Amino acid sequence: MEKATYKCSVLSTLMSYGNTKQPEIRASEIKALMRYVFRISSVNLGSKCLFKKESEWFGDANTHASPIRLQITEEKKRPIEEKKLLHKEYNSAKCLSDKTTFELIVRKRSYKTAENVSLKDYTDLLRFATYIGGIGQRNRRGRGSIMLDECLCENKEKLLEFCLGMLNKLSGNCFEKKGCEITCKGQNVDKSRPTIEKIIVGKVIKKDEMKDFLTMVDDASHKATKDIKKGTTAATGYGAGRLASSLLISVVETKDGCIYPVYVFVTPIIKGKIIYGKRDNREVFLKCLKEKGYA
Repeated sequence: MEKATYKCSVLSTLMSYGNTKQPEIRASEIKALMRYVFRISSVNLGSKCLFKKESEWFGDANTHASPIRLQITEEKKRPIEEKKLLHKEYNSAKCLSDKTTFELIVRKRSYKTAENVSLKDYTDLLRFATYIGGIGQRNRRGRGSIMLDECLCENKEKLLEFCLGMLNKLSGNCFEKKGCEITCKGQNVDKSRPTIEKIIVGKVIKKDEMKDFLTMVDDASHKATKDIKKGTTAATGYGAGRLASSLLISVVETKDGCIYPVYVFVTPIIKGKIIYGKRDNREVFLKCLKEKGYA
């Protein structure tokens, strides 16, 4: 069995809980994030082909067990009390601060699958998943971002290049980069399920302004839905038939000491239909953050 070990850190407030109701880092959530990012990045695959490929990478109930295992060790937790919605004065909870560190062990079984996925393929996907997503509650609002301390990109440009490379590897070269934005070219894209439309890497967040940034994210989430009829589902998640937000926000640190917000636009689909028009309020959300200098 092959193995890779990574020293990791929490980058933004992490709210995840086990049976004890105490905050903790859960390997199952990190693996679930990898699997989700694999799905939304494989934009050129229909549902049946995606299921087959995903099964090769992660296993399923009928063919074989997952070739990959994750384990958390050497946790050094730094619990704090934090509000779940920073623009409001209530609803606080215990969570893990950015002073929290842990070790993540990735193990790969030795047997081969049809895809012949290597340990490096999995660890590259792990890196990519931590760049564009988080774990725990409110992970689509900048919370729960973690980083592999020894695997940071050198700078913003290298971060964009790495993300572009991973997207094209998983999608069959469906993405292109212009400036700080990576977009799907729209060729052979499955529109029946959520897939990545574009990724934007925003402007630098100063380390002492992380809480200010997350407060603005919470406030922008509220403002982006104010003009949408109550009870109507918006692309950022709202109302009846509630939808998980189709705008994912995470934060990433690079080797040069800079922290950047990452905005991931995923096709907003509910009940098999894409949300269009005013209900697709993701650009309104992003505009609120642009006005504050973060996009």
